[in-house]
Amino acid sequence: MALGYDWPYRGDGTSPPAEDHEIDALQRALGVSLPADMREFYKFSNGFNGEFDRRGNYARIHPLAEVLSCTTGYDVARELGLTLIGDNGGGYAFALDHAFEPARYVGLSLLAADRSELKELGANFPEFLASLAAGQA
Repeated sequence: MALGYDWPYRGDGTSPPAEDHEIDALQRALGVSLPADMREFYKFSNGFNGEFDRRGNYARIHPLAEVLSCTTGYDVARELGLTLIGDNGGGYAFALDHAFEPARYVGLSLLAADRSELKELGANFPEFLASLAAGQA
């Protein structure tokens, strides 16, 4: 599967692709739709785990099974209407904010108390990746 944008992190950290039925099952379980560019990523690689630049900025984009378990397992996701899609290996998470149509990519502490603590990381998946690469998360 080729992406409709440049994926600069070839090799290290990618996983085998997800199938459409796996993505559909996640959407049904969560009751939300993933943005088309996020679906496209999962059909390229079912998650990512590694450095995003030469400075060592690290990020995980969860495989589909972890998206489900993290989103249902953290109160902050349910309370703020988020789908948790990854993290920085610590207490900072990456999420889809479904208060917007289409959903926006945001960052937040897993201890966030309200929406004022969400940091926008992009209106689409390529912008989200650029924010990660720039160390903005």
